[in-house]
Amino acid sequence: GGADEVQMRALLESARGGGAAREADDALAAGRFDEASEKYRALGSGKLESRTVLSMLSALALSKQHAACARTAVEQLPSLKAVSDRAAALGWGLDCAVEMAPGAERDAALPVLVREADAALSLPGIIPDDASGLYELLVGERQAAKDDAGARAIAARWLAFLDGEAAKAKSSSERAVFDAHRVNAALAAGVPERMVAPLQRSEKDHPRDYNPPARLALVYQAMGRTDDGLRAIDRALPLCTEGPRRLRLLETKAGLLEKKGDAAGRRKTLEEALAHARKLPRAQVKPGRIEAIEALLAK
Repeated sequence: GGADEVQMRALLESARGGGAAREADDALAAGRFDEASEKYRALGSGKLESRTVLSMLSALALSKQHAACARTAVEQLPSLKAVSDRAAALGWGLDCAVEMAPGAERDAALPVLVREADAALSLPGIIPDDASGLYELLVGERQAAKDDAGARAIAARWLAFLDGEAAKAKSSSERAVFDAHRVNAALAAGVPERMVAPLQRSEKDHPRDYNPPARLALVYQAMGRTDDGLRAIDRALPLCTEGPRRLRLLETKAGLLEKKGDAAGRRKTLEEALAHARKLPRAQVKPGRIEAIEALLAK
């Protein structure tokens, strides 16, 4: 999601203070999510600053206390008046509710959060980034429920919304901001071909940016156009020579080579991906990712 001026001012103002909320913030910033969760919850469920509520929800989500996260989101929603705060709380809460184990508590929280998230999409002043994030979560909720038709229907709404926002852009850079989410929406809606022309336009407008051809590779892969996908990813890789994003590009290429049936090329690409992953700082590689590449090579 994003942050607007109101949220940023609240964040910076809170840094001036101290007390229990500050201690919880420090634990959250240090990655001690369980400790942060306990400190936030010790503040009680009474009147809390909206920024503290959002930090509490993030700590609960990151510590995988999904039931407490979803329940807290439902309880605190009435106190969150700013549109951006409401959208952020719904984002954390809905994500947690989807992850909850089946049962009465999930059945109580999930419908409320789905209904409120859908309603938030039409709130005056909601920023496009927040709205897109809620659409993505609503699609994920339907996918988790094995409702493919429902997921595609919401994804079609999501794509139409993003297409409309991109059409309002005043520059090529402003328009390209929407490319990543438009690709996700198009894939979820089952219409990857819709993003070929927009991404080709972005690649032409931004020839030194690896993102457009990298996203084109994913779109072509979904369309079954493997050779076009390989040409696109080979245009992206020289533009992205370091960092965790290169690892993702190499994994995309390995997937395309698998589709093509090029076992030797896939092995070479996975070996390059593994060597790159081992050079990255640990914080830039998700847990288990190196092991997953090693397992693919072992096969």
